[in-house]
Amino acid sequence: METVKAVKSVSIPYQSNEEILQLLRDFRCMVNYCLEVGLKKNVTGRFKLTRLVYGELSKFGYHSWYALSAIETATVILKNYRKARRKNPNI
Repeated sequence: METVKAVKSVSIPYQSNEEILQLLRDFRCMVNYCLEVGLKKNVTGRFKLTRLVYGELSKFGYHSWYALSAIETATVILKNYRKARRKNPNI
């Protein structure tokens, strides 16, 4: 017997402004910087990555929560990348 999964979605009209788009661009740059440092230094842990990049991320001028969120995002990406490399070294 198959189970059927029902999904309900709601469309919310939203118009972004330049301030939000700039925040998203900066956040992407912060994550990319973390990824770059993590790959160069072969860092796998969040706390070690935080020690390496936090000072540089604070120069963006956002609340520290954004820097920590970017570090967390980069850590997850790095761990998933390394896991995929273990399964398929040709990546």
